[in-house]
Amino acid sequence: MNHFKHSLKNSPGFTLIELLIVTALVGIVMTAVLGLVITTQRHSYTSEEVVDVQQNLRVALDFMSRDLRLAGFGVADDAFILEAPQRLRCEDKNRDGDCLDADESDFLRFLTLTATGTMARIGVDGGITTTADKQMIALAEEKSARLLLSGAESAPVYVRIFRPSSRTQPLDRVFEVRPPETTEPPEIVAVEGFTESTVLRPGDLLARVDDPDFDGDGDPNTDMPQLPNQVDYRLVKADTDDSKLFDLVRVPTGVDPDDETTFQRVAGKIVEVQFQYLLEDGSETASVAGSDLERVRAIRITLVGATDATRTGNAGFNPGQGDNVKTRALSTVVELRNR
Repeated sequence: MNHFKHSLKNSPGFTLIELLIVTALVGIVMTAVLGLVITTQRHSYTSEEVVDVQQNLRVALDFMSRDLRLAGFGVADDAFILEAPQRLRCEDKNRDGDCLDADESDFLRFLTLTATGTMARIGVDGGITTTADKQMIALAEEKSARLLLSGAESAPVYVRIFRPSSRTQPLDRVFEVRPPETTEPPEIVAVEGFTESTVLRPGDLLARVDDPDFDGDGDPNTDMPQLPNQVDYRLVKADTDDSKLFDLVRVPTGVDPDDETTFQRVAGKIVEVQFQYLLEDGSETASVAGSDLERVRAIRITLVGATDATRTGNAGFNPGQGDNVKTRALSTVVELRNR
């Protein structure tokens, strides 16, 4: 028995002080590891957000540049084609959750032949004198036919016919375009809706228009979209708690300008959109109105985007360090080719 007590008394073990020291050291190490994990996670989120911001800016500039290159196409020389703000603005003055009321927004507005941007030229073999409601028309290329008929399987495709040489329409009507019969060449399309005989020439354009049946009576020719069409670019409030971020939206002819659920959202995480206007004499200005609008030959667009503060900034991720919000800017000059 004495031998057993002696063994217990002299067996190795940890004192309370040793345990407290080890616990403190483990706590320090775990705190450092946790801080490293949080920092790595924050940088990962920020990097993802920055990539997203840069991609948004590129997409937005691509959309706006493509549209503006067609501004004025099919528009009379003496007609309005452009409203030219210094910047886009979204200011919810009455605090109803949007920027759709009077004097709450500035927007870039211009006229173009078709707000869809989709056109197809009648080919050299497509010039005909229409003799029936339905005519088979040869387009200049197969690719144009495919683009024009995109989505025809699920919804009707409508066009208006435009003659670039005279900036007129041979017939002031809307026509439905259908895919060709299986035996027809792929550049052939079926155009329906002719009510009288007219001559279609090589070079005439089929300009696609969306939602032509505005009154819902089943007849797209009782409330037709006008040619040229109108396109607006504006900012709307983004679906985030970060009040500094907006969505850039495109509002074409046929879309309710008071219903932002129908807008085409081009890009998010936008902070600011600024414009500079290059005039025919080579000068550049941020403000242009009245007769000076006719002197505009190009537009410099500058977009500024930022990461969402509720993900990477002080509002929701790293209190006290607002510098986690990263901003990026992208700029381009778009020539107005049709003025």
